[in-house]
Amino acid sequence: MCNTIKTLFISITICLVLLGCTSESDSQEQAPRPRATAPTPQVVPVTPSRTTVTMSLAGITLKVAIKGTLSPGAEIDVELLQTSGSPAIAIRLWVGNETGVGSAKTKSHSHGASHHAVPQAPNPLPANSALWIEIESAMGERESGSIALN
Repeated sequence: MCNTIKTLFISITICLVLLGCTSESDSQEQAPRPRATAPTPQVVPVTPSRTTVTMSLAGITLKVAIKGTLSPGAEIDVELLQTSGSPAIAIRLWVGNETGVGSAKTKSHSHGASHHAVPQAPNPLPANSALWIEIESAMGERESGSIALN
């Protein structure tokens, strides 16, 4: 019993010594480090209400309604109504520059002549970004055009 108490006492003492010992540099308080903050993204409003534009691409005429606020990573709501021409095989949209580099291309889904898509702006947002629409006609013709968002 005496050996058990000695062993327990020595174990507790060693734990307290190890937990309580710090070097002199560790015991000094460290000055708080400033947090790095990301720059505030530039917000370019489209318009508070819907913007509607008519455009013709690949022999197909569309009435395009845009709603949303352009900022890095933001989603823009786009409704397209085909007013003339043969049905489009595919309509792809993206926000950014003409090449689409750094942008996520979105394919619209359709309900007859009505199409809908929600393209997302890239982060960071390229200068002079626009909404780009590419139409693929039933004849296999592809043509793209843009709508300025600023």
